[in-house]
Amino acid sequence: MRTSLLKRFAHFFAGDYEIYRIYQSSERSNKSALPDATRIEKVDGKRLSRATSPDLRDQAGYAGDGATVYAYIEQENILGVCCYWEGERYRKRNFWPLQNDEAKLVQIVVTPEARGKGVATALIIHSCVELQAKGKSRCYARIWHSNHPSIRAFEKAGWQRIATVIHLCPFGRGKRIRLIRK
Repeated sequence: MRTSLLKRFAHFFAGDYEIYRIYQSSERSNKSALPDATRIEKVDGKRLSRATSPDLRDQAGYAGDGATVYAYIEQENILGVCCYWEGERYRKRNFWPLQNDEAKLVQIVVTPEARGKGVATALIIHSCVELQAKGKSRCYARIWHSNHPSIRAFEKAGWQRIATVIHLCPFGRGKRIRLIRK
């Protein structure tokens, strides 16, 4: 009961909130070995729309202009995808400022049966190495503060937390307050 009251009190004063951790890729990532019959490759929205998992088919909208999508494929079956945006595509979202030679990982999804098996970490590492080889100096990701599996995957991939961004909407007002802790 006390926790519920505290949460209601906090929600009244802070309003709706968002708390994200911002992660940044290391300067130069190194690929790790993948299991046999497994590969990571770029895919387009058309390929994603044919994935066997509905969770992955739903990600097809992340592909297109200004996007680079990588898939973790095992024996022709896609087990996970990660999607990066840059340029004009990302400027519409623009949660975290990007330079022209940077990209933001905006979505990563792994099928339920492949979770906990290192698929997300492998996707993060291999996709970032590919982007760096194509001239990207750095990649970023925004992770919900309590998404511990995602946080673990990024940290295992060697990414570092560089900031926490908090959005508050106190007293139900329409204007948001943005706080950044580095």
